[in-house]
Amino acid sequence: MFCPNDKAMLKPVNGVLTCPKCGYTKQAVAGQNVVRSKAVEDVHKSVMDDSAQKVSLLPTTNEYQCEKCGNHLAYYYMRQTRSADEATTRFLECTKCGHKWREYR
Repeated sequence: MFCPNDKAMLKPVNGVLTCPKCGYTKQAVAGQNVVRSKAVEDVHKSVMDDSAQKVSLLPTTNEYQCEKCGNHLAYYYMRQTRSADEATTRFLECTKCGHKWREYR
């Protein structure tokens, strides 16, 4: 659903569709699909809760050794933190103790 005034997407606020720009509101119709958003505190640590165990959605590498515990397995993700013509930065987190560090390539 979109606001008729400024064409912004209406967002659900306490069960009422609300325009974030002008404040226009519209009551949701029963049976209408409304997408609810949820803020994620740490997007980089995506974990899926399986009934038996927690399963990380991040890839792992054994190329590094944790400085804290000596473990050789770490989750990683890469981000472009500098200009586009420079290499990406690899962020790592130990699978055993949770120690975090980064590597500039």
